[in-house]
Amino acid sequence: MATAHAEMRAIDRACKKEHSWRLPEAELYVTLEPCPMCMGAILNARIKRVWFGAYEQKGRSLTSELANANLFNHTVEVTGGVLEKDCSEVLTSFFQEMRAREKFKKMKQKAKSGTKPPVSPKK
Repeated sequence: MATAHAEMRAIDRACKKEHSWRLPEAELYVTLEPCPMCMGAILNARIKRVWFGAYEQKGRSLTSELANANLFNHTVEVTGGVLEKDCSEVLTSFFQEMRAREKFKKMKQKAKSGTKPPVSPKK
């Protein structure tokens, strides 16, 4: 799902718990620099501060620009590069495992339809 980012889910849960769409005292900690959609939600929820580890390598995040643009009459403090190497390793491992699971699932489906048998992904 396109909106199933960790930040979106965390904001949604916090808003429900607080019975408010505003989270002015909240701080958000994430492994990867937020994307523009997540930054929009962060700003809309009036989150005070965001901490992230790894920088988005393709430069598509616009985190600093959005954080300081005073959208929604709000700015957010952002600190990036927190445990950057550790966060990068966690993300790399997660996505490698996810791709291996997806590949295995596709191979398993092909095997059910009569093609060659699947080989389990290495952990």
